[in-house]
Amino acid sequence: MIRHIVAWNFKEGSSEEENLANARKIKLAVEALGSTIPGVISIEVEISLLRSSTHGLMLNGLYENEKSLADYQVHPDHLRVSEFIKQVTTDRVCLDFFEG
Repeated sequence: MIRHIVAWNFKEGSSEEENLANARKIKLAVEALGSTIPGVISIEVEISLLRSSTHGLMLNGLYENEKSLADYQVHPDHLRVSEFIKQVTTDRVCLDFFEG
């Protein structure tokens, strides 16, 4: 299995309320991908991070294998959600690794 962790910050210039609304929108959209894209075992977005965190939003996904992750990344549903995420976030950090 492959663990895929991504973290972002929100772009400057948005209010806390706008960031929270965008975080909720991202959470709903990304988590819905788990039921529509083959090879996704689980996927969740954390939006209630502690102030000690260096990033404001985190995706935590588990995929069957490297091909499943690669297929997820180019899937049209993922690309659509990704476009919105790119509009409202910055400082993307990604970690992919074998698990299990």
